[in-house]
Amino acid sequence: MKKSTYLSLIAVSLVNAGLMLTIPVVNASTPAVSMQQANLPQPYSAQAFTAAQQSGQPFLVAFHKKGCSMCVAQQNALDQILTEPQFKNVRILVVDYNNDTASLQQFKVGRQGTLILFKGSKEINRSDALTKAVAIEKQLQG
Repeated sequence: MKKSTYLSLIAVSLVNAGLMLTIPVVNASTPAVSMQQANLPQPYSAQAFTAAQQSGQPFLVAFHKKGCSMCVAQQNALDQILTEPQFKNVRILVVDYNNDTASLQQFKVGRQGTLILFKGSKEINRSDALTKAVAIEKQLQG
């Protein structure tokens, strides 16, 4: 892309389950990216978890609480990371910390802001309260 194309990008903020999600919007001269290609975080479900396991790619399960400023900061860092080529295949499933108590018990999570990295059915590592992109990148590198 041309340098001028980068300058023409604008950001639109969406509120999804109380979390800020920033998605770049492109002008007509820039090729559009489909939602599937954008690799955006998606709400956790058993079906999404199984699909992520079967993909063979690393994926994160993030536990975010509505109204949690740390969770918003963590999501912003994740959004930044997903734009980097080396993390283009990383899927993020977001558990609703306020309402999904079954998943909290299943994954033995007691704190919002927990990130669990999986590859297939194996848990690789987990962290609490990481809000800086560089720290989350280290976690993703296993």
